[in-house]
Amino acid sequence: MVVLVDSEAALAEFVPNYDAMKEIDGRGLIMTAPSQTYDFVSRCFYPKLNVPEDPVTGSAHTQLTPFWAERLGKQEMTAKQISRRGGILRVSLQNGRVFITGNAVLFMDGEIPFDL
Repeated sequence: MVVLVDSEAALAEFVPNYDAMKEIDGRGLIMTAPSQTYDFVSRCFYPKLNVPEDPVTGSAHTQLTPFWAERLGKQEMTAKQISRRGGILRVSLQNGRVFITGNAVLFMDGEIPFDL
């Protein structure tokens, strides 16, 4: 479910009720608002999946990109997920497909051994 909030400040100040969010149909709740600095901002909550607030959610931006592209009349935008560990994404809508780029931090390195 996508919820449009009036302002970035209101979204930043939102205090989630995770128990109530578990009752919402679907995987979780995506909240978004216009921004003065970015094209839009968001916060994403998935308490049903044991992810109270996702820091940066690529899958949510596949929904948010066309949502904001239509409202802003833009195909390329800059978004910020304003969770505590949030991040900045560059998103574009091209021929019905969403492309997402940004920076990432490597937090684990490993190997999964298996025979082919």
